[in-house]
Formats: sequence, C-alpha cells, structure tokens
Amino acid sequence: MSQPRQKSYGNPKGIIGWFDSRHLNLERYFYSIHRLCGITLVGYLFIHVYDTATRLGGPAPWNAFLLTIENPLIYAGEWLLVAVVAFHGLNGIRLILAEVGLSIGEPQRPIYPYRPKSLGKRQRYFILLLMIVGGILLVGAALEYLVYVPSAMPKG
Repeated sequence: MSQPRQKSYGNPKGIIGWFDSRHLNLERYFYSIHRLCGITLVGYLFIHVYDTATRLGGPAPWNAFLLTIENPLIYAGEWLLVAVVAFHGLNGIRLILAEVGLSIGEPQRPIYPYRPKSLGKRQRYFILLLMIVGGILLVGAALEYLVYVPSAMPKG
C-alpha cells in the first residue's frame, strides 16, 4: 500500500528562504549568491541595452548620457558589477567541474550517517581557489577604475 502524498507548500519564504539558517554550509551560500548574481546580470542586461540604444540617437545624446553617468556612485556600481560577473563566472566554472566529476570524485556506496560528497575537501579547495582568483580580479578591477576610468570620461 502506498503512502499518502504529502502536501506541497511551495516556497513561502521566497528569496529569503535561500539563506535559511537551517541549511548553513558554504556551498548553500554559494548556491544562493550564484542565483542572486544571475538575477542581477539579467537586470543589468536591460540597462545595457538601454545604454547602447542611446548611441543610436547620434553623438549628442550619447555624450549627454556619458556625462550623466560620470559619478563616483556609478563607478562603485560598475565595480560591483565586475564582482558579480567574476563570482558568477568563476562559480559557474566550479559547478561545471563538479558536474563532470572532476571535483567530487567517484560515487561511493552511502553509509549512514550520510555526508554530502559535494562538501568534501576537493570542493572546499575549489571554493578557496574561486575566492582567491575572484579577489585578484576585483583588485585588478579596482585599480582599473581608480586609475583609468576617471581620466577616460568625456569632460562637459
């Protein structure tokens, strides 16, 4: 005789549920941040299309738009965008390596108490490598924005 089917409650917490404290582990946080970065990049895509479309109006609207965004707050936002792209890309590479089995290892017979293989040493090393490479990219981006970007913007 089959068991009665449990009622599904969906996800009443929404995005806040991604960071539920009952599931505290490093991979769970990386999963949630990866999703937020993906949503952020989709939002940026719409902004970028609008930004590029102003170029169709000729040089005057384009230069007016560039003068509008010449702002330290926008520079900080662009640097945060670099951080989002770096994290999302590097974490995506880590997930691809895990998917093909390079960072998880061979499947083994489960023995109680069950421990997820995804949180093993190799995955933790990949996460550490991800953070180191991401940090290097962010320092490079910060230097780029501090040195090059303010001098390259058009003067009004």
